[in-house]
Amino acid sequence: MSRWLWSEVRLFRSRGAQAIIPTVLILAVSGLALTLIVGVIARSPYTHGNLSSSGYDRTEVIYLGEKLPVQRSSVATGLDGDSAQQGQALFFGLNCAGCHGLKGQGGVFAPTIVGSDVGTLATYTRKSPVGMPTVAGLTDDDLKALATYLKKTTQPGGSGK
Repeated sequence: MSRWLWSEVRLFRSRGAQAIIPTVLILAVSGLALTLIVGVIARSPYTHGNLSSSGYDRTEVIYLGEKLPVQRSSVATGLDGDSAQQGQALFFGLNCAGCHGLKGQGGVFAPTIVGSDVGTLATYTRKSPVGMPTVAGLTDDDLKALATYLKKTTQPGGSGK
């Protein structure tokens, strides 16, 4: 045992019953802390079988029930700005940033879409891959605006504005 624990045992012997409560509390808190630390490490995704020499293999997202499409909001309608501004309004209005990151750089659940062209965006929004909702009602102009915004975010100093 450690020196600290032995000093607590000696304190207990010298004080008798008065040291029972503090000693038990110290041991309980120490045990709880150790249990939490070991539990967090054991539950880390990098300690499981989905980590290989080629990298981290994400666990597939499981859906229960039917997959419902995301409805296009009217966020970008009525904007008299450039196409990138309309694309930015769609990007945040449809909550693309929730999975793909604030600038489309990718996140925990979704890959990067920075610099995606209209064809790629059309494929993924209309026939979505596993884990991505389909987006109902996006027009070709909407997809062009999204592509313009995502291309503008790749430019040095470009924020999509």
